Amino acid sequence: MWFSVIGRCILTISIGAGLGAFAGCKPNPPPDVLKTQRETMDKAKAVEGVLLQADIDQRRKIDDASK
Repeated sequence: MWFSVIGRCILTISIGAGLGAFAGCKPNPPPDVLKTQRETMDKAKAVEGVLLQADIDQRRKIDDASK
């Protein structure tokens, strides 16, 4: 008799713990591919601006040196 009561308690606790652990596990959301691409494009645009400014500065220096 005691064994069956203890066995039921252990079974109930085990099931409860298992369900609690399972409910706490949430799948990771998929990565936001568009966000990553937007960030990459923003970085590329920033680099493009730096390169364009460097080109303008270099052309000014060449023009000033040739005068």
